[in-house]
Amino acid sequence: MKNPLRWQPRSLQQLILFSFLLVVAPLCVLIFQSTQSLTHQSENLRNYAQQALDTTARAQQMNQMAEDLLRASRQFQIVQQKNIKERLQLLAEAYRIELSIQSFWLDDDSRIQALHDQLDRVLSNPKEREPAQELYDSTLELEQSLRQRLQHRLTLLNTESEKTREQVWLMTIGLISLSGLLILLMLGTISRPIKDLSARIRSLGKGERKTFEPRRGPRELITLHEELNWLNEQLEALEQEKQRFLRHMSHELKTPLTSLREGTDLLAEGVTGPLNRDQLEVVELLQQQSLALQKLIEQLLDYNHLTQQVNLQIEPVTITSLIDEALSAVQLQLQQKAITSTQPETPFEWPTDRHMLMRILSNLISNATLYGSPNGRLQIQHQINDDQLLLDISNEGPTIPEAEVPRLFEPFYQGKNRRSGPVKGSGIGLSIAHDAAQALNGHLQLHENRDNIVTFRLSLPRPE
Repeated sequence: MKNPLRWQPRSLQQLILFSFLLVVAPLCVLIFQSTQSLTHQSENLRNYAQQALDTTARAQQMNQMAEDLLRASRQFQIVQQKNIKERLQLLAEAYRIELSIQSFWLDDDSRIQALHDQLDRVLSNPKEREPAQELYDSTLELEQSLRQRLQHRLTLLNTESEKTREQVWLMTIGLISLSGLLILLMLGTISRPIKDLSARIRSLGKGERKTFEPRRGPRELITLHEELNWLNEQLEALEQEKQRFLRHMSHELKTPLTSLREGTDLLAEGVTGPLNRDQLEVVELLQQQSLALQKLIEQLLDYNHLTQQVNLQIEPVTITSLIDEALSAVQLQLQQKAITSTQPETPFEWPTDRHMLMRILSNLISNATLYGSPNGRLQIQHQINDDQLLLDISNEGPTIPEAEVPRLFEPFYQGKNRRSGPVKGSGIGLSIAHDAAQALNGHLQLHENRDNIVTFRLSLPRPE
């Protein structure tokens, strides 16, 4: 049952767009929050600046009014004229208004009420000097208090600004980290189906034939998976046709080849009558060619068998006896080319599949004989390192061109160097040896290729 809450993109373009929006969302939140914080700080600073300017101006104006009141009080004490008393009352009223305005900034400061009381004493006792002087001194103290309050407010704003800056930094780190995690998540979401496609293509290249059920995802990738399934079916059909062709052709070739070999053997034995020397040479040539053709057919059968699932029979095998058997099959060619062969003298065993290892040795030794130079050497050496057997098959002969080395183990590939003998090679001997080594969990490689020495090394691990 599909989960209705699990959203899946319908296309790769939609997935990329959604990934972009998802990654950008935390950055947009960061920009919005930072803008809001900066706007709030800017508004507070602007209000503080305006308030500080107004408060300072009114404080200076109140100082001037207090000084004028003190001066008018002194004049009235000396002259005691009516117009001076009226002027004193007007100044007192203006002072009271400014004091009321400042009281909004000072809240419930007790000095505000004290100043009102002092102002009342100045008006009720204009002839006395002390009330006006006390009012003037209290006004100066009030200005100092206002400055302290402004400084305290500025300190609070600085503290708030620092705290806001720390919060913005923490938010920046957190949201950028979240964006980074989202980027990694969406990269995985986008790259995972791409990796699946890459893995499928590699598996097809290796010959693995598995049908893949496309998961929910972008439409383009599902279509590619379906195309790969179609390609898988076509390759499977072609592989079956190839195997059927090899089986049928091998069978069809073996029937006339058997008759040909039996006929040449009968002629060579003189069953149909004695042969002269020229006739005998022709019969021997036919025998050689039929043997070479039989070997080619067997190689094709081996190659076809290795492409199938192989069941190994691991048992202790005397390696030296396998080497003797492989050498005996090419003994005639070794004698004709006067090639000297050397091999391990002390018998030793190794757990492996006898038939699979025999395929490797026979192909490598046959190649070393056919490509070896006349009067040269064919050398077989071994060493055991920990749980690994190393077999080196070397021959003296033309080295392999460097451009051909990467393709040595490709089926049916033939390089510039030509093997000696009446029959041209099929180009699958090294491929069969390489595939057989892989079937044994081993490795076959070109170990040495210089100074007219060509060495192939077979590495076989000890089976678990």
